[in-house]
Amino acid sequence: MDIESSAVSAVTIRVGRTDRLMPYINVKDKEPMWDGHIYVYEDDSKTNESFKDKIPVQVKGKEVLKIGKKDKIRYSVETVCLNKYRNNGGIMYFVVYITKEAKKIFYASLLPSKINDLLDKKGKQQSISIKLKELPDGDKQFEGIADWFIENRGRQLNEINGKNLTIEVLQENFKKDLVGFFTYSFLENEGYIYAENKDLNLTFPVEHIEDIINLMFAYYDYRISANGNIYSYRAIVNRDVTHKGESIVDIGKSFKLIINEKTRKASFKINIKGYLEDRIKAYKFLLDVIDGNGKMYFNGGEQPLKLPKKSLLKLNINRNDYEKCLKNLELLKEVLYFFHVKEHLNLDRVTKEQHIYIDMLIYYFSHKEEGVKFSEKPPINGTITIGNIKIMLFFIEMQDGRYKIYDFFRNNKINVYVDYKGKRYLQLGLVR
Repeated sequence: MDIESSAVSAVTIRVGRTDRLMPYINVKDKEPMWDGHIYVYEDDSKTNESFKDKIPVQVKGKEVLKIGKKDKIRYSVETVCLNKYRNNGGIMYFVVYITKEAKKIFYASLLPSKINDLLDKKGKQQSISIKLKELPDGDKQFEGIADWFIENRGRQLNEINGKNLTIEVLQENFKKDLVGFFTYSFLENEGYIYAENKDLNLTFPVEHIEDIINLMFAYYDYRISANGNIYSYRAIVNRDVTHKGESIVDIGKSFKLIINEKTRKASFKINIKGYLEDRIKAYKFLLDVIDGNGKMYFNGGEQPLKLPKKSLLKLNINRNDYEKCLKNLELLKEVLYFFHVKEHLNLDRVTKEQHIYIDMLIYYFSHKEEGVKFSEKPPINGTITIGNIKIMLFFIEMQDGRYKIYDFFRNNKINVYVDYKGKRYLQLGLVR
């Protein structure tokens, strides 16, 4: 059996099944590193007018006893070939597993950025083991893979020089222009994240995602400026696995930016969460976004990301509510400080019933001289739980039936008396 001819034949037949792809792959080709090309067209007419681009291909065959249910394999490629592939803009690499009864085609889209990553790890190796995936059976899927290859090859022309740039290097060199904008290109559970400089019309792949299922998002630390104030946020950049052309950026726990990569417009979703300090920061940031006319500057950039008028109008309508929430949270912070609470309060864990305790402490803090009136007589001392914190308090009754509330552990002196058979006895005296 001529393994190479059988492999080329399998790939040629598979390409020929599609509506928009045309195989030009030579059997027993003498060219050392390329076996031919796949021509890609805009539609099924396959005319010169509809010609889109061509993809270089290399086809290898491997005789095996049993194909099995493998959907991924590895295959060794010489480093000298990888260098040539990279310098020419990449290659689509096919390996065909062949038995007497069947054939199974695997492929790898070897684009310049991916090849650079492989070569960076080679050391003194003369060859590198690459990963290949099973070629999908659907014709539209195959055409999508070809379109994706052409699209990303055009965005990786800067990488044919043999060096990938990191996010850190790009932010250092383009910090006034890059602004932290990222676009994504994903297909068949693989993709790239790109940083873009719109003014200079430059695109840089900064990360290759080989398995999106195992790596759905990445973390980035941003300094976001709004209305002249700077906020440090850990952002989670979610991959666009739905092919909607949207980038989803979770800013902290409370905000979500959904950015249309074509129009650069963003919708802004709000769900204030987290600890007390996180929420105070979130409301301050939100008010600055509103007062700054919806403009946000990332990492010192001069080009803002601006919310559309519809989103900004909705925020402005609710501005007074946001300001009221901020004042209430700042008051709660003062109250906890007054009662010497050092632990950070996780408001996500506060139940509806526990909000009664918050209201009680805030009321007492605002009416210390008057005290608090209870519908039922409270115990002399007790512990209240608010979310993740516990506060031990003293309740001292005044002559008018109202109560003073004291921190159990932090008062200079509290004398508690009881009356028994007409006599008054000191029950407890605390000295700090």
